[in-house]
Amino acid sequence: KYKLFYIFIVFLTSYTVLVWLFYTETRNYAIAQAEKQIVNILLTHRALHSYIEEIQKPTIYRLKDEGKLYREFFAPELLSSTFIARGVTNYLNQEFINASLPEIYFKLASKNPRNMLNQADDHEEHLLKLINKENLKEFKEVYSINGADYLDYAIPRSLTGQSCMRCHGDPEDA
Repeated sequence: KYKLFYIFIVFLTSYTVLVWLFYTETRNYAIAQAEKQIVNILLTHRALHSYIEEIQKPTIYRLKDEGKLYREFFAPELLSSTFIARGVTNYLNQEFINASLPEIYFKLASKNPRNMLNQADDHEEHLLKLINKENLKEFKEVYSINGADYLDYAIPRSLTGQSCMRCHGDPEDA
């Protein structure tokens, strides 16, 4: 009689442990896959920023110097890596929606932005301070809202380049 009870307890305990292990491993795998996708997107944005800084802006500035574009020419669609990154993310999110995938929240947050769309909220401002203070290469955290898990992943953007200073160096030039 007791033998059957002990077998049942061992079975129930083993079952509970196995379910917990399966849940934990599955959740960890899902988070790792999400991290890989996010890193891919963020590194793509970094590469896009580098392309704009190293190829696109110098070409436009050369065209200005050659008189092929007027000196005051400025189009954020061509010269603002933040504007371009936000636009690319909007197109990417539309593709995610079309594929029935969840959208990503992407922001090049700043404590003192030129464009208020980039204004850091309290959480983002905390991340900026944390990344700068501790010289972090990445920040990641999983949190829940209304029972749904979200992955918060942040990496520092490359430093403002010399070509950025044409507009961002003096507020009067913007």
